[in-house]
Amino acid sequence: MSREKKEIVFAKGFYFKKREKSPNFVVGALDLKSEDAIKFIQDNTNNRGYCNLQILESRSGGYYIELDTFKPDSSKRDTAATRLRQERDTDDLPF
Repeated sequence: MSREKKEIVFAKGFYFKKREKSPNFVVGALDLKSEDAIKFIQDNTNNRGYCNLQILESRSGGYYIELDTFKPDSSKRDTAATRLRQERDTDDLPF
């Protein structure tokens, strides 16, 4: 069984920098190049009004931001939801 290699969509206009010398509660800084970021968001907003991004660490130790294109397998979700409904409906609750 072969896995499809997912296409990485880099978030244009978004830049993350980890601040090593910052206090522990500071994770890093997110810089936005407004014009590029706005266009990227407009082009990649989902039907619920979100543009989902992930901050990832590269093999070389740097950071990059990519568009989160994950879509749950609806057949697995439906199966799990159906199983939970069946368990709930057959459960003998004392109240």
